[in-house]
Amino acid sequence: MAKTPCVILLVSDFSNIKIFDTEWLGLDLEENYPMAIYEGYTTFWSIFQGQSGNYNITFGGGDYDDEQNIGLRMTIGEGNYRRVGVVHRFPEIQDYSTKDFLCIYLRGEKSDNMIKIILYAPSGKNYYRYMFRDTFEGWARLIIPFDSFEQFGTPSWAQIKSIYIFFDTPSKTGTWYLGRVVTANHPKNGYREMN
Repeated sequence: MAKTPCVILLVSDFSNIKIFDTEWLGLDLEENYPMAIYEGYTTFWSIFQGQSGNYNITFGGGDYDDEQNIGLRMTIGEGNYRRVGVVHRFPEIQDYSTKDFLCIYLRGEKSDNMIKIILYAPSGKNYYRYMFRDTFEGWARLIIPFDSFEQFGTPSWAQIKSIYIFFDTPSKTGTWYLGRVVTANHPKNGYREMN
């Protein structure tokens, strides 16, 4: 079965996102039945650093990029780790089985660094993984269909326990911003106006 490709849309103004002209999505709304994972509050994410290497990551120094594009500021510098990024461990299992894609806002630096998204479903033996490179500059909206994720073990979208977003062996240091993260539905799966 062919995987649905990830769509990367560069955005300059989050308040004017009528940009869904792709064949796969075919709508001009931001999301159908969005389930917010992260909405911009800084206490949601924890620092993730793993495996020996030459980097570390810090948060803060201002948790926004500009007036329109709010996001968690992540700075990668010299340190002792190979994998650096963010993690959130949900206090209760999350059920995304009725959703179709993951949507992430990220301010890229065109670094070509490898970025990985891992969802424990529900454990480190059963998980989903998606990898992409930071090939864009400025804010972008990444639309990642669930069928684009690799599966390890026997994961279930109905049993999401944690989410990791991290740089794996970055080749460049710098500052990135992570914005809104949601799951949502494709319109073919029953779009209805929300009240």
